[in-house]
Amino acid sequence: MCRLFALHAGERDVAAQFWLLDAPTSIARQSEKNADGYGMAALTSRRGMILIRNPVQASEDPAYRQVARRLDAAEMLVHLRYASTGNVSLVNTHPFSQDGRLFAHNGVVGDLDRIEARLGPNRAMVMGDTDSERFFALTPLVVIASERISDEPGWEEIHPGELIHVGADLEVDREMIVSGPPAHPMVLSAYEQKTQSYD
Repeated sequence: MCRLFALHAGERDVAAQFWLLDAPTSIARQSEKNADGYGMAALTSRRGMILIRNPVQASEDPAYRQVARRLDAAEMLVHLRYASTGNVSLVNTHPFSQDGRLFAHNGVVGDLDRIEARLGPNRAMVMGDTDSERFFALTPLVVIASERISDEPGWEEIHPGELIHVGADLEVDREMIVSGPPAHPMVLSAYEQKTQSYD
């Protein structure tokens, strides 16, 4: 079965060499039995990202060793593949990236015909032939934020008094339940105006 390693260090970057190379059962050591590919995704505290994937045994790959020695990150996801579904190839190597999201999986999903039937237009996001990547393509999402947080298309403003309901099928239902301006508008102090402004 595949192996996973995840790390979250909050707002600081930490070195990962111990877990990736030096620990008694390090990721490199575990790759001797899970030798069908590896992938590393890391995000630094300054939001720099690295994604490296290779369909080879991690412990035998100079690139893996070099990155593992030098990598300092606040968040990290490492996957070792033991191929159960799909060929040993780059497109089948985890973690997978779709729409700005990363996904790695340990285990067997199975029932590929059923998953394939449910994919619909999301099939275009699948590059390889693993059950894991197909399952990942079944997980679209709805993001709701206080204000637009990126330049991606699709953001819509939520108006005061509007109720948003997201169903299990991710259909978004919008209903105006309170009309008119707020009865008690919030008044920000000068300090709050300064600290809450993104201009």
